[in-house]
Amino acid sequence: MWQAIAGRSTTPLTYLALVVGWEAFVRAFNIPGWILPSPSAIAATAVTWAPELFFHSLVTLRETLIGFVLALVFSLPLAVVIAFTTTLRRL
Repeated sequence: MWQAIAGRSTTPLTYLALVVGWEAFVRAFNIPGWILPSPSAIAATAVTWAPELFFHSLVTLRETLIGFVLALVFSLPLAVVIAFTTTLRRL
């Protein structure tokens, strides 16, 4: 039972330790934010820019879905033509 609990908690604890270590490393060595920003600086920026990020995420999602639909519209008929044409199937 303890192995199952330990197996499930290892990954989140590993990620938490990684983030805490990253934050400590940046603060201990006073690394400039333009080289390696700290996780707290990234989180603060994400909160500040949340409305903008949400809007641009929706734009990106829309463009991705449009690209997917266009790929389906052009690839499915092409696949049918290739599948049913003997000459094209040999290529």
